[in-house]
Amino acid sequence: MRLFLLTIVILCAFSFKSKACHGLALTNVTYTISSTGITISGSSDAATCGCGPYWMQGIVSTNTVFPAAPSLLVQSFVDAGAGGASVYNSFPWYHSLLNVPNYTSVNAWPDNCTAEPYQNVFIPFTDLTCRGVYYFSVREWLGGSTAVPPAGPWTAPVSFTVPGSPGQDLSFSLNTAQDSICNYDSTSLSAINIVNGPITNYSWSDGAGTTHTVNVSPNITTSYILTASNGGGCSFADTLTIYVKPNANPNFIPTNPIICTGDNIIFSAVGSPSLSSHYWNFNPNSGVTVNNSTVTPTPDVNFNTSGSYVVTHTISSMGCSYTATTNVMVNVCTSVNEEFENLFSVYPNPSKNGNFNISYPAYYIGKLDIEIYDVIGKKIFSKQNLSENKIELNHLSGIYFLKISNGQQKQYFKKVIIE
Repeated sequence: MRLFLLTIVILCAFSFKSKACHGLALTNVTYTISSTGITISGSSDAATCGCGPYWMQGIVSTNTVFPAAPSLLVQSFVDAGAGGASVYNSFPWYHSLLNVPNYTSVNAWPDNCTAEPYQNVFIPFTDLTCRGVYYFSVREWLGGSTAVPPAGPWTAPVSFTVPGSPGQDLSFSLNTAQDSICNYDSTSLSAINIVNGPITNYSWSDGAGTTHTVNVSPNITTSYILTASNGGGCSFADTLTIYVKPNANPNFIPTNPIICTGDNIIFSAVGSPSLSSHYWNFNPNSGVTVNNSTVTPTPDVNFNTSGSYVVTHTISSMGCSYTATTNVMVNVCTSVNEEFENLFSVYPNPSKNGNFNISYPAYYIGKLDIEIYDVIGKKIFSKQNLSENKIELNHLSGIYFLKISNGQQKQYFKKVIIE
């Protein structure tokens, strides 16, 4: 009976797929040496299953005695998933993540428990000494402190020689006119302190250009990389980050209002109201009375003269200025033709239910057009060939502007209020 139970236990144990929560030997490892670096590909063993994250880890050395592990700083970054990156390099260590769909910490590092490919490891010659002789090797590395041992065996070391002429190692540093800019500005980038130049080939990242000096206009903080080579065939790369200052929003309300002479508007900065630097400009400024201040987020303004005005709001933040504008149309709110004006009346005004009666001569029946605008200038009602004496706006509340015209440039304006 005991033998029978032992047999069942053994059979059950083998009915489950063998798993390994540690690094194993890589499979299908190949490499390609180009003029710019070494590309290494490889796959996991089928028993690489569960736990995660799994990395193909490469190393470069001038000898074949490789260290047991990267620095604790590199280990902790790789163990945590490298910030979501699929490749992480920190000379002399190079890492590429298992190439599995949705292979992230959020998804608990899912794999299919089969032989699966890794992302390629790339070792750029710009990290190395020109004409230097090096060795590289790769292995599987399981991130996470619970992995024991975390690494599989190294592949057989491969020797290679970096292209270029001995003693012609290229180096330089990147320089910029300003490393912190507004999002509407540009700045120049160039290589300085060049050793073993001249540089014969320039290649800037992000398509910035192929010349010694380039102009860039990033709208977000961006790191630019210059990879360059000299006549001796030696290459080098350097990185410079351009920081873009946070954007500020100058938008305000109301926009495009239509009002009557003498009316009051309180403009309100709604984009970035908490900023301390606000300035308002009114053009033309004649006939405009600012009742509080032009440097407040909420200027209180009276427009005393009819006409068209441009209102500009400027805010400043971290040395950057942003502006927004709107138009204000100020009407006399009486007829162009005094006799025409006297033909009309609108009542009750204010209206408690949004219903208005319009009184006008019978001979204008079917000959008038009516339009109603809100305070920001949006047309909310229109009717041509008016034939009735009543309009219903019971779904609205607030201040509106009524315009009646007869198609002969004669107009009647009236401010109406719905309570």
